[in-house]
This record gives sequence, structure tokens and C-alpha cells, in this order.
Amino acid sequence: MTVLESIDPATFELIKDTGSIRSRYRDANSVYLGLQKVDHADPTSYRKFERFLVSLWRDDQYLFHRADRLETVVDGVTHPANAKDFRRIDDSSYYTDGSGVWRGGNAWTPILDADAETFEVLDDGFAKDAHHVWHRQKIVGGIDPATFHVSGGRAPEGQKSVSDAVPSKPAS
Repeated sequence: MTVLESIDPATFELIKDTGSIRSRYRDANSVYLGLQKVDHADPTSYRKFERFLVSLWRDDQYLFHRADRLETVVDGVTHPANAKDFRRIDDSSYYTDGSGVWRGGNAWTPILDADAETFEVLDDGFAKDAHHVWHRQKIVGGIDPATFHVSGGRAPEGQKSVSDAVPSKPAS
């Protein structure tokens, strides 16, 4: 069955008119982004997440970037973002649901293997948790997060600073 064949015309309605193929619709059974069904979305509770986050939508359970459910991987296990607990970390482009961490924007990128409980946003694109240091979404190898801090290029004796941090590998 095609998307058009699955639409219930009696309950089909426009949610958000973007003037393009990215308009959002729903019927009694599903949510659609253009002619693409948004899997896992509940049509009765589907809405925009925040006023300023154009590409992020939610229902009572999940978050969606465009037509994809927001997910992350922690210890090799895929977890969908929990819409009820999803929040911005400080005044940054990072968000958490208490289990995973994402960097928002045009593409919502999961920060793989991030420990949400100890995740801390630093300056100059850096972040750290109890186990890793990241520059944007890439793990910086060879740096102890317990001693790493951003200090404009200077660090107290025995500590690593921004000038020593060179992104070495993508988060896995």
C-alpha cells in the first residue's frame, strides 16, 4: 500500500504549511511529512517541540527530526529520545533526555557513548563527561576528562588545555 492509499481522507488535516514538500499533515492513524509517513509518531499528540527549533517535532513519547525518530546509541544499544525529559543543556546547542546527548541544529547528531549524567558543555566547541572529551561531535583521544578544561590556551601545571586538544577520531 502506498502512502496516498493509506491516508484517511475523512480525518486528513494540515498541521504546518511550509509552502513546500516539507508541510506536515496527519490523519486519525498517522503523521506525514510531505508524502512520507513519520513512523512511530502519534497523530493525536504530534506537535512542534519548541518555537525556535524548526526541524524538531514531538509527540507524547518521542522526538522527531524531519521524518526520523531521534535516537542515540549508548553501550551499543539504540535508545529513542524521551520527549518528556528532553531539555537544553545550559545555553548551548546540546540537549539531553537524561539518558542520551544530542547536538542540535540542521542535523540532530547524537553524541555517541556520552554519559548524560556527567556531560558538561565547555567553551570553544568542547564538551566532556566522566569518560571522554569531545570537540563538536568527535572524541578527542589521549586526554583525561578529569583534568581537561578550556582556558584560552593556558592550563595549570599538569593539565591539558585547548591547545593540546586535536580531534583524533569520531565518537563510536
